[in-house]
Amino acid sequence: MVFQSYALYPHKTVRGNLRFPLRKVGISEEVATERIEEITELLEMDEHLETRPAQLSGGQRQRVAVGRALVRQPHLLCMDEPLSNLDAKLRVETRAELRQLQQRLDITTLYVTHDQEEAMSIADRIAVMNDGHIEQIGTPEEIYEHPTNEFVASFIGDPPMNILDPDNVTQAGIDLPAGSLEVAATVGVRPEHIYPATVDGEPSTEEQIGVERWSNSVSFNVELIEPVGRAYELLLSREGFTLTARLRTLPEGVHEGESTSFVLDRDRLMCFDSTGKVMDV
Repeated sequence: MVFQSYALYPHKTVRGNLRFPLRKVGISEEVATERIEEITELLEMDEHLETRPAQLSGGQRQRVAVGRALVRQPHLLCMDEPLSNLDAKLRVETRAELRQLQQRLDITTLYVTHDQEEAMSIADRIAVMNDGHIEQIGTPEEIYEHPTNEFVASFIGDPPMNILDPDNVTQAGIDLPAGSLEVAATVGVRPEHIYPATVDGEPSTEEQIGVERWSNSVSFNVELIEPVGRAYELLLSREGFTLTARLRTLPEGVHEGESTSFVLDRDRLMCFDSTGKVMDV
């Protein structure tokens, strides 16, 4: 078990923390020493064997906590939000290390996190839970591309999926497959499936890769443009509702406070019934 709070003994060195769980498993001091040296070398902590936790960085403490679990050579490794105490940069670095370590050791690992980006980047399979119940189990790709209900669809993704009232869709003039709006309770569209339109009412060349069918062109007011490094996030508004769009590039002529035409990828739109389940329309 790897705890969220590290749970290291502050008065013990790295060696002492790793040695402690081995005292009740009936192995010799020589074997214990070999295991400790093997684990610390694997985690690149072999130069800190005589260091106490207070003298280590957050990332190093996390490695010791992981090492304390691995030194017992477990068949199952449980991690309870192990990266929540780290800053953003260190979280990204450490989760990559944990992923590589798990693949190298081939230990079945149950990893609990509230960070859906962390889950998507680390997991082979994800179980999405809500109020104590499992909503869906699948690979990260399955969970993202084929969610079973509105909760999973809106929970996985950053920014989250736009969930719209069918009346808003109708009033905006967004065309959907015939009959779908009459039976749908809500309609969902991911931010990356909204595209600025050309004068011909089609997605702009830079954004239309993979788009086969799109909705009719609809005018939205661009309320806000946020550069987020490798993309731009746009807050769009029209007739009492808002959408978030995520674009790889920002086309010329798209400015805050001005109206711009957009289209939606019709093949990626999702309709949900009154229970939240995805509808086949």
